[in-house]
Amino acid sequence: MKLYQLFARHIAGSKAKLPHNEYHLDKLDELLYKLPMGSGIDAGSTIAFEECTRNRIVFNSAFHVMDDHGYYDGWIEFKVIVRPSFTGFDLEIKPLQRKTYFNNYLHDYVFDVFCDALDSEIGDDV
Repeated sequence: MKLYQLFARHIAGSKAKLPHNEYHLDKLDELLYKLPMGSGIDAGSTIAFEECTRNRIVFNSAFHVMDDHGYYDGWIEFKVIVRPSFTGFDLEIKPLQRKTYFNNYLHDYVFDVFCDALDSEIGDDV
C-alpha cells in the first residue's frame, strides 16, 4: 500500500471515538517518520487534522533556510496538500511566508521529496 493511502486510512480511523482511535493515532505517529526529514526539512512534519477531509490530507512542515554565507536564516513554513485522483494523487505545496523565495528556489525540491515519499510502497503493518 502507498504511504498516502495509509495516511488516509489512519486519519479516517483517528476520527473514531476512544478507545477505537488509539490504534490509528499510534500508526499515524509511525507514518510521520516516513515523510521527508533533514536536508532543510529539519523539523519534520505534522498532520493538520482540522484541515483534513475525506478528499484531502494536509501536512504542516517547514524548511530551514540558509543565507549566502551558510548561516541559518530562519524558517519557511508550508502546507503539503494531498488529494486523491484517478492516477494516484495530486500534490500541492503552499508556502505560508517568503512566497517568492520559496517558489523560486525551494518549491520543486520540496514537491519532489514529498511526492517520492508519499508515493512509496509501504507495508500495511507499518
